[in-house]
Amino acid sequence: MSAPGGPFRSALIHLIVWITPRCHDITRLLSREREQPLTWIERTRIRWHLGICEWCDHYREQLGLLAKWGPAFSDHDCHHGHQTLDPAARERIKAALCKN
Repeated sequence: MSAPGGPFRSALIHLIVWITPRCHDITRLLSREREQPLTWIERTRIRWHLGICEWCDHYREQLGLLAKWGPAFSDHDCHHGHQTLDPAARERIKAALCKN
């Protein structure tokens, strides 16, 4: 049984897989793309790979979200985690742990 779209589509996908880098290499290129410009060959390989690989496409979307929202959670801006437990809550936890 042939793939949907016929043998031509299947052959085209195999050609793209053969030409483009592996997912591991694409994720590195996508990360590097945020720091420095890529060559047109690298950008073309990424574009072709993303056309057939939904996982790398999701990774690229996640990088975009991290770039957008990451600065809001930088170390010097985040005051979460500096809170301590109430002494009564600390004692309840100790007692519960000692029971087990």
